[in-house]
Amino acid sequence: MHFVNPNYHVILIHYPLGVFIVGLAIELFSFLWKQSSVRVAARWMILIGGLAMLPAATSGIYALSDATSPGITADQAHMLRVHTWLQSIATLLATFTAVYLIAASDGWRRRFHWIVLSVLFACGGLMVVGARFAGETVYTQGTAVRIAAAGASEPKPKLGTAAWLIYYTGEPEQIHMILAGVTFALAFAALGLSIRKITAEYPDDAHLPLISEAPSDDAPPSTPGPAYPHSPLPILAPSDLPEETCIPAGCFWLVGALLALLTLAAGYWIWGNNGSSWSPQSFWYELMVYRGKLVCTRSALHVWVGLSLLTLTLLLAALSRWAPQQKTVLAIFASLLVLAIAAQVWLGVLLQFDGGDGPLYRFSPPDKSSASANSDSFAEVQRGGFSV
Repeated sequence: MHFVNPNYHVILIHYPLGVFIVGLAIELFSFLWKQSSVRVAARWMILIGGLAMLPAATSGIYALSDATSPGITADQAHMLRVHTWLQSIATLLATFTAVYLIAASDGWRRRFHWIVLSVLFACGGLMVVGARFAGETVYTQGTAVRIAAAGASEPKPKLGTAAWLIYYTGEPEQIHMILAGVTFALAFAALGLSIRKITAEYPDDAHLPLISEAPSDDAPPSTPGPAYPHSPLPILAPSDLPEETCIPAGCFWLVGALLALLTLAAGYWIWGNNGSSWSPQSFWYELMVYRGKLVCTRSALHVWVGLSLLTLTLLLAALSRWAPQQKTVLAIFASLLVLAIAAQVWLGVLLQFDGGDGPLYRFSPPDKSSASANSDSFAEVQRGGFSV
């Protein structure tokens, strides 16, 4: 038992659900306040809520491993399966839509306003339906619910011990996954800003009448307008950026690199907390090499991909500072970053549910001794397919 039970997933899910859905509701009725700052706030809510789905999803990996105990029923497995699929699809759609909204020029946002809005409402619908399945399995079937015996009291951790730290912060695996999700969210936000630095320099045809029309001699004197005079149509669209506007892509990349370093530190905490020696030399020889040769196990590859994510964020920070207009280089590094994030999530799922041994591209067969105690239950959830 911990200070927060059963895990932080039950807390983190409220941010994307609440902020994202409220922002969509305000945007839906935006015709009532076209020039109001409320709409600007709603667009930030949509953006932040969409990116907040990533740490909520990665914390859900740990929550799912906690919920899929060997005694799980078929109905519980079905509801968890549907919840996982719906929320995973919503997270992917919301994340890439958020990157588009940050990266696209104002003209492109205007052109695809209704398409983007439809995708965002589809994400909101998937989130609501997925949340319904999660609530049903918890409150009607008692999934992941622990009932203490009458009169039983939780033992208090002793101050100054490792148990005290874990009691108040949670398991190292959970902290590692939450930090990974926040790192991914910041990386995608920084990627959108890096692309925006390019698109902001080249306004398209939709911008030209807005920024190049000269007032006629008979036109009345202009009066100061709202802060966002051309923003009623596009989602999250600022007005035409002034020349002195700074797009802080490099700062976001550096913060992402710092979080990637903290995520690696949390991963090292997992390794040391499992009874291994805390020395870096022991870590290297026990996990990364075997008989003098580098190994390619799930655990070792997870470490290498994590280091590559740290390196890529630092390279992209340098690129955004000294070569912001290099589209080809940005496309190459951005593609590598997305592939590394996808690989890291997959390897993390394998490690959490199936242990450090086994194939890299699938779960181990249930009869193998290397599978963890939860692998059979999770495999049962996966074999059921997707059905509502």
